[in-house]
Amino acid sequence: MDIQREISAYFISYCIVTLIIVYIFKIPQIITGENKLVNEYYYTNSISSFFLDLVLIYLYIKMASYIAKVFKIKTTYKKIFVVSFITFIISSSFMFLFLKQNNNLFFTRWFKSAGFYAVLYDIIIVTSLFIVNNYTQSLIVN
Repeated sequence: MDIQREISAYFISYCIVTLIIVYIFKIPQIITGENKLVNEYYYTNSISSFFLDLVLIYLYIKMASYIAKVFKIKTTYKKIFVVSFITFIISSSFMFLFLKQNNNLFFTRWFKSAGFYAVLYDIIIVTSLFIVNNYTQSLIVN
């Protein structure tokens, strides 16, 4: 698949998943219980958060895809596991990094308030996007 189709499929998938998970089903509020912080991130700072998540989730998926390629993982369900596991590792690392901070940055407050539930939410949104993106790419190719 050429890069233009890959990026198009990813952007469409990202918009669909974000709309459904964040704005319709309100999964981050349900999982973390941090309504005020979720509102700050997804509503007050919606434009910057949209683009930050667009890039970060893409990088998580690219890292997981690289790992799957290195280990010659071919089946979809094993790739889904790799995406979930890599997201767990990266997000947990960020959580521990921000938990050591004594500042008022959003992610410091997020991880201190939501704790591991923030990591769980990341796993859900990244893995969901991976699944939808794979389906979207199959539609574009066919």
